[in-house]
Amino acid sequence: LGVILQSRGQHREATEHFQAALRQRPDYAAARLRLASSLRRLGKPDEALEQYQSVITSNPDNSEADVGYAMTLVQLGRYDEAAKRFAEEMRVHPEQPQFAHGLARLLAAAPDARVRNGQRAMTIVQGLIKQGRTLELGETMAMTLAELGEYQRAAAVQRDLLKAAEGSGLQSVVQRLSANLKLYEQGRPCR
Repeated sequence: LGVILQSRGQHREATEHFQAALRQRPDYAAARLRLASSLRRLGKPDEALEQYQSVITSNPDNSEADVGYAMTLVQLGRYDEAAKRFAEEMRVHPEQPQFAHGLARLLAAAPDARVRNGQRAMTIVQGLIKQGRTLELGETMAMTLAELGEYQRAAAVQRDLLKAAEGSGLQSVVQRLSANLKLYEQGRPCR
């Protein structure tokens, strides 16, 4: 039930089911991982971080927990720590592109200027594009171009992504892409 509720965006209700499952079986890593995800989405990053850490401690090879942990660090504004975490996981798991992608996005759009590095982000994105193109990767490319001051190119990429999202009926994605497109057209990065 927790998974179904979570898939519907009903994270508060889902957490109740995951917590109940964990009361019955405290070592149930999948329930703990799902609980962490819902807590993060509910704006409870400190609690989420604790749950992700518990999963990582019991199962160090759980890459989903590693990604969630790093994303929660971002949510907490701990950008430097998140970047280091993504970089370390990228080194340890080069076959898993989610770590490189997370790092590239952070390097392109972190609010903390000490963490941003557009050139490094571009190098990572170019490597990822060779493995395949996705809407999310295209969005990261546009963020990176904007961070490098190439706003016209960023806007052109973003317009293409917007067309694809509209054609696929991804309304929530369309809203986000439109907001960033306006920034790029104004000569501003998305951070």
